[in-house]
Amino acid sequence: MYFNLMAKISATEKVSGIEQAAVTFTGIAVVFLVLLILIIFVGCFGKFFDKSKKNNSSSGNASAAAAIKPVTETKSQTLCDACDTCDDDEVIAVISAVIAQMSAADGKNYKIKSVKRKNTKAYGRPIWATEGLRQNTNPF
Repeated sequence: MYFNLMAKISATEKVSGIEQAAVTFTGIAVVFLVLLILIIFVGCFGKFFDKSKKNNSSSGNASAAAAIKPVTETKSQTLCDACDTCDDDEVIAVISAVIAQMSAADGKNYKIKSVKRKNTKAYGRPIWATEGLRQNTNPF
């Protein structure tokens, strides 16, 4: 049984307002239903990956905490001798703390040989201002 649907629908036939409204509401309902399914799908994936990250980070923190050793100062780690000005003690402390954390996480021993101030006059602004400008003007 073959039906020729195009023969039954003519271009001059008018569609009633009720049929137009039914098609419109059906289309909107389908779009929102698919959107709801996508939201649930993405939410489930987010929860799944958050669980796996929490499991990995909890086991990683226990091993990293056991591997951290107290830092003893040696001649190569004396930073005040290596830098030109000792005004930036806080910045040097932050840099050395980050390097110590990296060495504890990697299981390697990193040493700071020197800390030198970067010449910012070549760029016309400090590095933090340049980075802020770069982040604010980056496209999405």
